[in-house]
Amino acid sequence: MIPAERTSGSSAGPAPWATRCFPLACLVVLGFWPVSLWLLPPLAAAVAGLCLPAVMALGLHVHRPAQRLPWVLLVVSQGFGAVSHVVAALPGAPAVASQGLAVVSHVTGSLVVAWILVWIVRRRASARRGRACAAWLEALVLAAVVGLVAAHVLAERSEVSLTQVASAANLLLLGVVLRYIITIANTGPAVTMLHLCGLVAVVGQLLQHLPGERFAAAYFDTPPLAVPMVALLTLAAAHPSMVLVFDPDLMARRRSASVQMLALLPLVALPPALWLMEGHHDGTTLPVWLYLLVGALVAALGLLRGALALRATERRAARDPLTDLLNRNGLAQAFAARRRPAAGGSGTAGDPGAAAGWVLCLLDVDDFKHVNDSLGHDVGDTLILEVARRLTSAVGPADAVARTGGDEFVLLLAAGTGASNPEQVLDAVFTEPFALAGRQVSARASTGLVPVEPGSSMLQLLADADVAMYAAKAAGGGTVAFTEDLRRQVLGRRALVEDLRVVLTGDEAERVGGLHVVYQPLVDMGSGDVLSCEALVRWEHPTRGRVMPDQFLSAAEDHGLGVAVDRAVLRAALAQLVRWDAAGLPPLSVSVNLGRSSTCHPGLALDVLDALAEVGLPASRLRLEITEHEHLPNDPAIAEEFQALVAAGVGLSLDDFGAGYASLDYLLRYPVSTLKLDRCITAPLMSDPESPLLEGVVGLAARLGLTVLAEGVETAEQRERLAGLGIDHGQGWYFARPLSGDDFAGHVLERTGGSPDLARA
Repeated sequence: MIPAERTSGSSAGPAPWATRCFPLACLVVLGFWPVSLWLLPPLAAAVAGLCLPAVMALGLHVHRPAQRLPWVLLVVSQGFGAVSHVVAALPGAPAVASQGLAVVSHVTGSLVVAWILVWIVRRRASARRGRACAAWLEALVLAAVVGLVAAHVLAERSEVSLTQVASAANLLLLGVVLRYIITIANTGPAVTMLHLCGLVAVVGQLLQHLPGERFAAAYFDTPPLAVPMVALLTLAAAHPSMVLVFDPDLMARRRSASVQMLALLPLVALPPALWLMEGHHDGTTLPVWLYLLVGALVAALGLLRGALALRATERRAARDPLTDLLNRNGLAQAFAARRRPAAGGSGTAGDPGAAAGWVLCLLDVDDFKHVNDSLGHDVGDTLILEVARRLTSAVGPADAVARTGGDEFVLLLAAGTGASNPEQVLDAVFTEPFALAGRQVSARASTGLVPVEPGSSMLQLLADADVAMYAAKAAGGGTVAFTEDLRRQVLGRRALVEDLRVVLTGDEAERVGGLHVVYQPLVDMGSGDVLSCEALVRWEHPTRGRVMPDQFLSAAEDHGLGVAVDRAVLRAALAQLVRWDAAGLPPLSVSVNLGRSSTCHPGLALDVLDALAEVGLPASRLRLEITEHEHLPNDPAIAEEFQALVAAGVGLSLDDFGAGYASLDYLLRYPVSTLKLDRCITAPLMSDPESPLLEGVVGLAARLGLTVLAEGVETAEQRERLAGLGIDHGQGWYFARPLSGDDFAGHVLERTGGSPDLARA
């Protein structure tokens, strides 16, 4: 069902009776009027014709299209036409009165064609060059044919009257309608009926100027095919799909180039057809050569239009539809062109025409998935378009830029003095934030570089650049050049990722092992009492042995598995809290680390709160940790997710504080309540009892109302010095190593005077 947009000043809408009676009124009027032309007296038949503009006006009132002006003009045109017939049928009425009304009807109808013309001109002004050239060629073909027909109509008259000039003008305007019908796509029954109406009007004008008798109405003259033409126009106005007819977005939908070319074929045959019908008569005043010339011109223009369509198809086959950059096919052509030796060259490395001397860069936009997930795919497309624009502006005229995937770009950059430097190109693209959906969003990229050697294939170069690009991702972004060592590392890393993917499904445990969670106590520095714990994930692999978290967690982040791993750890930790409660432990809380993917995930708050609800634990029993050295996009949506969690009672800690470069910025962005000091800050206390830096951090935290927890506490002396600086909480091997769930429970119960055996009950 097509919704009708209400744009009138009244909010009440049409009366219910009008909506109910409208289909019946259309049936009665459209069935009654054609019969009345032959069965009723002239005046009665003319009065019956007034029902048609009334029905059109009723359709305009009921459906209320957004584009009202063209329909209003059509209703007015039909109204003046119907009134002119009434005046002509009145006994003794002057002929000039009915003729004047008919002229007003024609002029008003022509304004609709003018409206379409203005829209076509505006559309063409914003069209791409190739598409605009094709449109102009189609217009020239149509102009040549319609011009010949108009000249033919005027030439066969010994005296040219105003009526004949108007008829020729009508043919020209109807030619515009025909051009519109050829190019516009069908968007509904009303459009189909208007297309048929336009074709009937063109045929009727041609028949009106051919020799022979006309079949007319019984009591007054009716132009050929006027009855079906007006009936189709009225039916179009009556149908609910009339709201789509003049919609600019739908009018912009064009038929395929092949259909447009086929639609031009009848125009090529029209000049010889006119000559066959009229040219052999003695009365014609147009020379035969003119028909032949126009026919040849139309055929030539049609061939040019076909060549442009073929060229556009070839271009689309080599271009990305979103960015208009080269696609994989276009990149292969650009690479092949750079492999060709220059004139007189040998194609060796020293030959400037060979592909050597170039650098292939594979670039992946790291933050694209986050933009898509949080802001929507339309905004993601905007980011891709802006990256493409900046890349095109940053490279040299001899370089090539291609888009080979969703967020992957390939650059072919010339090497040597004065050439584009890959690092400079990337800085020019990603240094400034991107304006997306009314906000400034920072993005970064991981890029793999590989030099183009003589004899190398593009597929192998892309594979090598892909290896280097994933190495760059593993390093946190930036640019990495390909080496053979990288290939071995990345292939091993990908095998590890495939095993991890299987682990997350819970299948083939005997082949890939499984993840398990251990818990390290977070304690009071003074009493040594366990306050909470941090959940740490481990992976025991049957053949690889113990896989270090730094290895598989970073690989999970790079290959889209980070969120799944974090969810598994969160649910395992919450389930362990429930088991500890049943074992009689004090109500502890647990801290769970979030990787970059989870931190940026738009459904973070909902996922966490759902996990808490599943096990029936209050939000205050959970604390989330974000890592300070992870570069997070400055996106307000991330802060909103954390604010929702904190409002529900979940705590937020900033882990590894002091190890990165954005600590203070994160304190401003996110509702952090605890700072976990990295061991790079606390370790110097083992050799130096004073640390102005540490004292300053503790003072800053106190001023901000934040709790401070020291990581990496390994000796009693270090604990005493940290406590002396006012740090109340600590974590490290001095207190306990990471423990299994049962061992952790025994450790807590032992320190609180309970029985460790309860932990295993």
